Parts: sequence; C-alpha cells; structure tokens
Amino acid sequence: MPSGLNPASKKNPVLQKRDSIKTGWLAAWRRRVRRWALKRRPAQSSFVLDRNNLFIFPTGAGFALLLVIFLMWLLGTNYDNNLVLALAFLLASILISCILHTHASLAGLKIEVSKLQEGFAGDELGAELRLSRQGKRKYHDVRLFWAGQYPKAVTVDQADASYVSLSINAVRRGIIAPPLLCVESRYPLGLLRCWAWLKFDTSVLVYPKPVEAGPLPATASDEGSGDSEPVLLDGAEDFSGFHSYRDGESLKHVSWKHYAQGKGMFVKDFQSYADEQLWVDWNALPGMDREARLQRLCDWLLILADGSQPFGMRLPGQTIAPATGISHRLNCLRALANFEANQLASLSSNYYLEGKL
Repeated sequence: MPSGLNPASKKNPVLQKRDSIKTGWLAAWRRRVRRWALKRRPAQSSFVLDRNNLFIFPTGAGFALLLVIFLMWLLGTNYDNNLVLALAFLLASILISCILHTHASLAGLKIEVSKLQEGFAGDELGAELRLSRQGKRKYHDVRLFWAGQYPKAVTVDQADASYVSLSINAVRRGIIAPPLLCVESRYPLGLLRCWAWLKFDTSVLVYPKPVEAGPLPATASDEGSGDSEPVLLDGAEDFSGFHSYRDGESLKHVSWKHYAQGKGMFVKDFQSYADEQLWVDWNALPGMDREARLQRLCDWLLILADGSQPFGMRLPGQTIAPATGISHRLNCLRALANFEANQLASLSSNYYLEGKL
C-alpha cells in the first residue's frame, strides 16, 4: 500500500497540525532550507549519511527541556540550592548525550532507489528504496518521505538490506525525477531531530493519463485487403451476442429482457467487418491539442491491448507495426509518453521542494 498518502491520516490531529503550518513563515523557512540543501549536494544514485549531509536541531520537546533547564539553573543560583543545580546539570547532560545518539541513529546508513514503477499521469507510482547498514549498528525509528508527503517509519536491523516502499505523484507525462527524499530520526527520546534531504539522479517514465475517447472509429481499420473478420466497431448493425454490463457503459444496448427475467444485466454486441489490423491513429482526432490527443489515444490503446486482435499506432514521424502482447502494449505506451517530450516544460524547483508543480 502506498505509504506516502494515507486517507485515514487526515483524521490524525498531529498530521492536521502539520498541514496547518504549510503556509506562513515556518513553511517559508523550511523551503529556504530545502532549497539550500538542494544546491549544496548534487544528485547521486546512492547516499551514505554522514556529517556532510546530516542536520540536527532540537524539537519542540527539546526546546521545552532547554527552558526547564534554564529555569532550574536560575532558581538554583538565586537560592543557592545545590540539589536543583545538580538536577539541571543532569538534564543538560542527558540533552547533550542525545545529540550524539540522535546523530548516530542515521550516520552510516546507505540509501538508494532500487526500483521506480512506470505509470500514468495523475497516479501514484511505486518507488522502492534500499536501506543497508554499515557494520552491526541498528537504526531505529528511521522516517522516510518524499517532499510533500507523510513519513513512513522503519527499523533497519537486518544483516541484509531492507526495502521500503513509498509512492511518487506522477505530476505530468514524460520523464520525471523523484522529488527530494527526507530521511529523519528523533531517536531515542524525541528531543532532537536529525535529518537529511537527498536528491537522486534516477528518473521514471510517465504515460499520458487516459481520457475516455469513445468507441474506436471505423476509419481506424485498414480496408481492402480482402482478409477480414468480424470486429466490434462503432455504428455496426449486425448483432453478434451479449456481454456483461460494465460500469460506465451506455444503457442504449442493454438487454432489458434478460434483466426483467432476473438473469443479470447484459449488453448487446454488434459487429462489422473490417481488416484484422486496427490502428491507433493520431489523425483520427483532429482539432485537439497535443496532450488531449495523447490522452485519448492512450484510452484507445488500452482498450485494444485488452483484446487479441493486432493493432498498430501512427504518430507524426513514428509508426509502430501492428502486433499483440504485453511488450507491444508497453512499446506503444512508451511512444506516447516520449512523444515530443523535449517540448514539455521542465520540472521547477518547487516540484523538488514540495512534490507538486
């Protein structure tokens, strides 16, 4: 299950508080820190956390403890109370030792992206991270999240590498890189937060978001070869059978007789004769802009890929011969994703900092 966005987390008051501070001076300060971290460290395929990329700062509980220590020291010095002073120094020593332990809770951890799953624009793409430890040290309560998402806590205590599944928002079609990854820890007492912002040099291909384009037009099939078989086409008149009703289908051809008899909801199929080879053709959708065409061509492609009939694809400057199978479907989807990709707007720094355009 994608851990980056959890619908149930919206009811969590802690996460609601986190959402409430996404605007204002605190959010601006955080963006400034992330932007500085983004420029400070170049993109890499893997990272080993050390003093060069780790930051540490007191949490709200840490600042509260500092205030208590200061007040106790003030009372102890004013009233010459050695017991209060001893307690203040004890708490201060605990806070200082937490600095070392909190930093050690991430130092030496190696992180890399092992897998990025291709998908459609607007969806959440699976991303698998590989975490490996150095030596025998165990890493407790390590929290990871992409910029703009919620953290997922893991413990790295295995001799072999541990794998963590997160998700990336596919903000647009084409080749995209993941946003900044935050790795943080508040172990052991939650008094300090140690974190690092990492930018990976990997990327993933995003297909166009499929938008319903209606039935495949009859002009999408080549005619005149003399080798034809019945296929389902829009506007056909010859009845060929029934299929179970699917959500979103038109009620125009529903067999109400079967429904009245309690046999279920079926839709009548009508066939026409056309060439075996169908085409997902760019020119079949005139009057639309580039992205609108690609989205509807993607819808037709997915419909034809679910069948067993060979189909091809025609794009300006590129033709994919008719074929069937998973590899053919994948080649067509990648062709749509890469179509004029060099003309797409580059990802802004706001995407890397916030995870959205």
